Amino acid sequence: MYNERLKERIFRKLERTLTIYNDLVYKKVGEIENPQSFSTTEHLRSVPGSGFAPIERGTRWGGEWVNCWIKGGFTVPENCDGKAVYALSLCGGREQLFFVNGVPKGIYNSKNGDIIGGNHNCQYMGKFRAGEKVELAFECYAGHFDVDTDPYNNYNYPDIPAGDYSHTFDGVNICTRNEDIFTLVIDIRELLSAATSLPETDFARPRARNALEKIADTLVLDPKHASAEAVKKGVEDSLTVSRAYFHGGNSRIFGRVGVTGHSHMDTAWLWPVSETVRKCARTYANALSLMDQYPEYTFMQSSALHGEWMKNYYPTIFEDMKKRVAEGRYEPNGGVYVECDCNITSGELMVRQFLKGQQFTRENFGYTSDAFWLPDTFGYNGNIPQIMRGSEVKYFCTTKIGWNELNRFPFESFVWKGIDGSEVLTHFMRIHAWPDVRDCRASINDISLKDTTDMRLIAYGYGDGGGGPTASMIESYRRSSNMEGMPEIEEMTVSGFMRELEEQKENLPVYKDELYLELHRGTLTQMHDVKRKNRKAEYALHNMEFLNVLSGEKRNENSDKWLKILLKNQFHDILPGTSISPVYDLYNEELDELLENYGETALGYARSLTQGSDRVTLFNTLSFDRNDVSFIEAQGYAKDYPSQRYTDICGRDLLAVGNTHLPAFGSKSIALTEEKSEAASPFEYDGVHLATPYYEIVFDKNGYISSLVDKKSGRQLRKENGAPLNVLLFGEDLPLEYDNWDIERDIIKNLRPVCGFEGREAAADGAVMIVLRSEFTVGDGTSLKQDMICYADSPRIDFHTLVDWQSPHRLLKAGFDLDISAPKARCEIQFGAIERPTTENNSLEVAKFEVCNRNFTDLSEPSFGAAILNDCKYGVSLADCNLRLSLHRGGNHPTVNADAGVHEMTYSLLVHGGGFTAENVVLPAYELNVPAVCVKGSADIDSFAKTDKQNIIIDTVKPAEDDSNAFVLRLYECEGTKTNANVTLPADAVRAVLTNMLEDEREDIPCENGILNLTFRPFEIKTVKIYR
Repeated sequence: MYNERLKERIFRKLERTLTIYNDLVYKKVGEIENPQSFSTTEHLRSVPGSGFAPIERGTRWGGEWVNCWIKGGFTVPENCDGKAVYALSLCGGREQLFFVNGVPKGIYNSKNGDIIGGNHNCQYMGKFRAGEKVELAFECYAGHFDVDTDPYNNYNYPDIPAGDYSHTFDGVNICTRNEDIFTLVIDIRELLSAATSLPETDFARPRARNALEKIADTLVLDPKHASAEAVKKGVEDSLTVSRAYFHGGNSRIFGRVGVTGHSHMDTAWLWPVSETVRKCARTYANALSLMDQYPEYTFMQSSALHGEWMKNYYPTIFEDMKKRVAEGRYEPNGGVYVECDCNITSGELMVRQFLKGQQFTRENFGYTSDAFWLPDTFGYNGNIPQIMRGSEVKYFCTTKIGWNELNRFPFESFVWKGIDGSEVLTHFMRIHAWPDVRDCRASINDISLKDTTDMRLIAYGYGDGGGGPTASMIESYRRSSNMEGMPEIEEMTVSGFMRELEEQKENLPVYKDELYLELHRGTLTQMHDVKRKNRKAEYALHNMEFLNVLSGEKRNENSDKWLKILLKNQFHDILPGTSISPVYDLYNEELDELLENYGETALGYARSLTQGSDRVTLFNTLSFDRNDVSFIEAQGYAKDYPSQRYTDICGRDLLAVGNTHLPAFGSKSIALTEEKSEAASPFEYDGVHLATPYYEIVFDKNGYISSLVDKKSGRQLRKENGAPLNVLLFGEDLPLEYDNWDIERDIIKNLRPVCGFEGREAAADGAVMIVLRSEFTVGDGTSLKQDMICYADSPRIDFHTLVDWQSPHRLLKAGFDLDISAPKARCEIQFGAIERPTTENNSLEVAKFEVCNRNFTDLSEPSFGAAILNDCKYGVSLADCNLRLSLHRGGNHPTVNADAGVHEMTYSLLVHGGGFTAENVVLPAYELNVPAVCVKGSADIDSFAKTDKQNIIIDTVKPAEDDSNAFVLRLYECEGTKTNANVTLPADAVRAVLTNMLEDEREDIPCENGILNLTFRPFEIKTVKIYR
């Protein structure tokens, strides 16, 4: 025991000795000559050709968002002829991109020192001939402020001192590396790790301790006061000891670890998108430089957009990427355009993520991704496996489920089965881990079911803001892969690892459900405008593409440009609302322009189909006949249709037209007249009671619905002794750690009804609808106006809402405590629906206190039900059939003043006879989100395409990617029922081909008399290409 304590002191002394020897690794042999600098806030992509002025050591430079370019030359001395030369930048700054002879070569930042814990940050320049003149340049970024992610940090912002973004230029040293000392430093570090992290039962642990004891006996611990010969001999003798230890060989009996270099690269987060372009350049230049130094090294880069940036802005980096991809060492895997959000992004836009991601790697690298790489997003919907398989991707890799706050996920490797039955091999790899003794052994020990697999993948390298691996990490791999007591460890690609894991597939468990993340539930609500504009943009794209096809015109030449802007902004820290304010300044600018472009383009296609007249035409861009109310910005009234005028809550003067009976994917023209409709209102309202064709409604003194009786069934919707319907719930929302990310269970439990009812009036009452306008003082400076709209010919009740939000760290919900007995609710997800518990019988159910829905959440008994629809609200609580839709929240870290201001939204209550069906729920939810497109002129067009089964939705009609005259239909089954359906095509259809989601043709489909007969699995998605 006493001997072990003495050894511990020796080991601690060796740890401290390492800091001394770190300083001996690199030897200065010169410095850059005639350094010059140039400062700008612009993001330049290459070394500027002018504007430089001399700079001296000790010069201060900087300022928030400032970039300082520093350049100078270096003449290679005789003693460096043919040797590896390194640059030690003392230029200052948060991050630097390093250029050698005008070519990006590497990265400097606070976390990418060559030896971790050392005082050096030396980057490899290359090998040169004596007398050769080498030009060096450094793009140095001063930095910027972010308020942090924790609500308790910078709590008093903006009343905090301004940050200091000034730095000092202290020159650039040119160095060589003492390879023996470098090797020994890494050896000792890994021996120390083995001596402390390996299990005490492993003989490799005491052998590492014995080796360290021998090294302590031979190494000069105080080299400053010893001769160079003594130091050299001590290093050589110590290397003899350490090399013997690191040639023991691995054993599969301890498992198998695949390692690959990687840098998780957030497209935006605590920095703007423009800074990520440079982070990519620094990181990928560094990865390519390491490939020059380490022939076994591989690197995985996941987002196609980041590769596209290199192609557009840093062509020399991109050309090197292509070279290494061809060698099989640089892996452009991942499958998607960006690592997207998987809750809020629509099904069609998830398909486009894969479509554009695969297009880029195929066209530029001749490479088709086989893995969906998504370490860090906030939940994974249950239809991802089907979308992956439809996009030629069969492996799924993530880590985030390991962050669950309540329940540990039971597997690390498994077969994930989607809602349609599609299967993908799934692995929870490790990131932010290194290929060293400690992490490689821990990754194997952490496997839950060791009888199913013995394999684990580590993607090593600094991430989030880029950086990637260092030479030191690769050196750690060389040791850990050559020592006894360790699993087999091999540098390999992600694709190679997953292929090996696939050989064990028969032993792996199968998991059929969504991968629900028990964390970051606030991202379903945070940043209202971001989510609303995204929803509007997704459907604007839908309208524009359908009308493009209907018009017969060629695919819009700008379609890819705008689509890629939308895809970029669905990144998993942009769309969820978890980035800094400048990110959303750009987002709003881009989405506003995109919505205008999509809208005007769609109207242009629609106008091309009309004949000039005094009529207006309503285009139905949905795949089913519809008869909901159309709202038109036109003067007068509709002739031959019930109509009424009203000014909505936003001040828009609108004409509401009912009973239009618009054909699926068709249009109908309507004549206008100055004569007001004389049809009587079917509504009765006295200030407390409201009678509609569908309901008897009573309001309480607080403005909420105390009673709602469905006339057809006689059912009372409000639960006995339950809360009122459409009750506004408000309360403090301050999470423990991640402000914009988290809603916690105690927060929801402590919400209280808003008692600030200011009054209600009938803003409109006519043959089409009645509009009851209410005002509420919510609290903490926030107020709310709401139009409750009941229709004459629809059971849908809309709550068109305008909230003036001035309440940091507060949460607002709308509650519907429904008297419906349903152990599970159906929530819409991408191309389908999933059932989630309304009970809290166990910890798994308790954890789902806030879940994601897209267009609807439904509670149904076999013969009766009700749904809450929405046009941009994603978070909902389900417990005890009390549906509480999250309307707004006030996180402000890292987005300052995030959701302050006036915001518009609509949610709806829809009561239906019978259980959950497409007709009862899915189609009305589409109608709420996709209003008819109205243009001046006349066009009465029959259905362009339609199905004979309401549960078969044609979600998308788009021009084909190959710019032929063909178009593509994307259809899916929405009820979870196997279905055979006939699809009627336009008269000029001549050929139908089943394709994958990348539009690769698979097989011809018989098309008799313009009709396709298709059979769908429950929730199956089909993509069909139609030639005209």
